[in-house]
Amino acid sequence: MNGRADRAADRLLFWVAHGLGALPPWLQLRLAGGRPVVRDGLTLDPGLQLLLAIRRRRLPRPVELLPPEVARRRTCREAAAATGRPLPVGSVADLTVDGPGGPL
Repeated sequence: MNGRADRAADRLLFWVAHGLGALPPWLQLRLAGGRPVVRDGLTLDPGLQLLLAIRRRRLPRPVELLPPEVARRRTCREAAAATGRPLPVGSVADLTVDGPGGPL
């Protein structure tokens, strides 16, 4: 895709992700496959479970099998689609604190 098409696809993914996030948890779970994912006694958020199910159906090749640069690009695009535009930061400062082995 070219830059313009990429941006349009990213905007569409953003709105789809936000629309899915607005669905009730029981519906998100049903669309994701109907059963909650539980690991080590913790239940995965139904919205995240739905996004992962859609990703698995849309992109069947696992990210760990992709070349690193492709995996990074895909992960960045998916994160941007799920979160939207970054919020402005008022300021950034480097800080030093005392650690057990010296300054950190």
